[in-house]
Amino acid sequence: MSLWDSVKRGVSGAQLSADKLLRVNKERSEISRLENEIRKLKRSLGDQAYELYQGGKLKQKDIVESCSAIDALYEEINVHQEQIDVIQAEELPKPPLTGHVCPQCEKRLPAKAAFCPDCGTKAIDIEPEPEPEPPQPSEEAAVCPECGTELDEGAAFCPSCGAKIGE
Repeated sequence: MSLWDSVKRGVSGAQLSADKLLRVNKERSEISRLENEIRKLKRSLGDQAYELYQGGKLKQKDIVESCSAIDALYEEINVHQEQIDVIQAEELPKPPLTGHVCPQCEKRLPAKAAFCPDCGTKAIDIEPEPEPEPPQPSEEAAVCPECGTELDEGAAFCPSCGAKIGE
């Protein structure tokens, strides 16, 4: 992996970490909001039960409805906690392996290494993905006399090889 690829991967990793942190905090904020709502319902439940008790009208249905609402909020909290677990498990996709690499730790190895110097696993060669074929120039388009790249109209130099055009 080139230095530039390493830098890009590091930036992508930092972006993913920041995004994950933002989404986890959003889920945690929602959990806090739901927990506050539960506390209010429990306070209200206690107040209602006490008022009913004082009036001699304590009915089980009143308490059951409040408890059901609390249960529903706990279920919502569980959904948000599961979402946090999913977010925290996210990882950057690994770049495709090419060249001489360790199949265990994916470390790039020297060309002549038979075993990985880090983990001792037998090295393997992975064929690089074939380069895509360059597009074929259309018949009326101008092409570079040096490399055959199709040229934009009026180009003074080839964008691929830098050859001067038209002389």
